[in-house]
Amino acid sequence: MKAIILAGGQSSRFKPMPDKTTIEFIGKPLIIHRIEALKAAGFTDVDIVASPNNIQEIKGAIREFNHQTSQVFLQDNPYNNGGAILSVPDDFLQEPAMFVCANDTVENYLLNEFSATIQSKNLQGLFLGQERKEYFNGGYLDIDQNGFLRNIVEKPGEGNQPSNLINIVYQYFEDPLRFKQTIQALIEDDPNTANSYQDAIQLMVNDGLQIQVHTYCGMWSPIKRPIHTIDSGNILLSSLEESIVIHPSAYVHPEARISGNTYIGANVNIDEGSEVHDSHILDGSFVVNSRINSSYLHKDVSVRDSNLNKVVSNSGVSISGETVSEKLFDKDSCPNGKDLIR
Repeated sequence: MKAIILAGGQSSRFKPMPDKTTIEFIGKPLIIHRIEALKAAGFTDVDIVASPNNIQEIKGAIREFNHQTSQVFLQDNPYNNGGAILSVPDDFLQEPAMFVCANDTVENYLLNEFSATIQSKNLQGLFLGQERKEYFNGGYLDIDQNGFLRNIVEKPGEGNQPSNLINIVYQYFEDPLRFKQTIQALIEDDPNTANSYQDAIQLMVNDGLQIQVHTYCGMWSPIKRPIHTIDSGNILLSSLEESIVIHPSAYVHPEARISGNTYIGANVNIDEGSEVHDSHILDGSFVVNSRINSSYLHKDVSVRDSNLNKVVSNSGVSISGETVSEKLFDKDSCPNGKDLIR
């Protein structure tokens, strides 16, 4: 089966952190986690649409982790996800395909369920809907009594949701070339459109396309802003047999405490009296007499005598004597950090 990862965004809301599609979790760039999870679920043919900003990093990652069979297409147009589909050559859309947003992390069992449903049923389309009890300011799936898509309603406002299912871009099409052609016609008709992807889906549904919705009750984390690295890291670690991963070159003092879903990277030093829970601490970082909870620290970060909760730090930052929650640390924002935006 074929999957195409849509990674053509600009990562503008993710700054000052590195590009979100290649930011590291458990020693691998996010795009590699996405490729490997899809392949493990039976999507053995995985290609990628990249932007001018990240195409070289993505190509480097697939070489480093030996996924050279993946083709990388350049999206050099302003048409959002619709433009990403236009960037895929027709020859690669001659068979059924699933489109996946590079930054949407789900639990691996969902991919196995999705794959099994596609293979066991003769479906024209299959979309993913995550159940939500609380209002989410995004797209909602309007479905009929048989579980087929009628419409995608963007940001309906609390109390106006058409269902309790939010739209996540894991979307299978039996005829992806038709989808591309519909997008292309919309853009030719209105070159200023910003909604060609979703409008094409609606046109195809109105024309009789039956898209079944697969209900998902598990965890999901997009990466749009730096704070989302925390939940994404938790989901990726929770999928492993061992939820604590410590690189062989790291040093953890015998009296330090590591718990939860935690990754300790290469050449990291966790000194006496420190506690790390549900966090990512990347290569070369140093933690002394500190408590770190639900945080993401990029490479070469130094933390001393601090209590960090839901903190994200860019590389090369020194944090000392801080007790903070929901802060973003960058070389330009030290010593006190700035508020993380959800």
